[in-house]
This record gives sequence, structure tokens and C-alpha cells, in this order.
Amino acid sequence: MQSAPVVPSPQGKKGAQRVRETLEKALLNVLICLPAPATGSGEALPADRASSKLTPIGLMTLDGDEKAMAHHRHAGMGVFLLRAYQGQGYGSEAIRWALERGFKQANLHRIHLVV
Repeated sequence: MQSAPVVPSPQGKKGAQRVRETLEKALLNVLICLPAPATGSGEALPADRASSKLTPIGLMTLDGDEKAMAHHRHAGMGVFLLRAYQGQGYGSEAIRWALERGFKQANLHRIHLVV
């Protein structure tokens, strides 16, 4: 039997606002999407049409405490995938992508996974 320390429940306006503020302060927030299925014609879709055909499957965040960032340059990473897309390598791909950006572009020294 699976159990959780808290029972999930809908968030009120204050809870939603806290989540929004946390996400706005994060180093990185990305929506993980799958591209549109190939049309078979071999032609690429124009950028404006291609982006409307993306399928969102999850969210990734890279967040660091201001004090930790100032001195130690480390951050935590969170990856959230819809159940139907778990176990197919999408999370691993997203983690590799975020690690590269965190170390090479954000100049972080350490990244830990928040589970």
C-alpha cells in the first residue's frame, strides 16, 4: 500500500500564489513537451505552427536558495512528468539537458535532485 505524509488537496488562491512566486524566482523553469508528430511529407512546419502542435508532458525546475547561490553556487532540480510518459527516457533527457545548462551556463558547482 502506498502512502503519503499529506493528503493531496486542491490549493487555494494563497497556495497557488506561493507556487507562482517560487517558480518566478527559480533559475530555470521549463515545460517539457513532445514535438508534433511527423506529417510524412518531410517538410518542416513553420515556427508559429510547430509550437502550437507541442504536447506538454511535464515540468522541470532548477532552483537555488539565494544564500547558497551567493557562496556555494548550488541548486536543486525537480522533474515532474505525467504518469503516461514516465519510464520512457523523457525524464533522463530533461535532466541531462538541465545539468548542461546549470553547469555550463549558470556556472553552478553542484546540483541535487529534489524528490
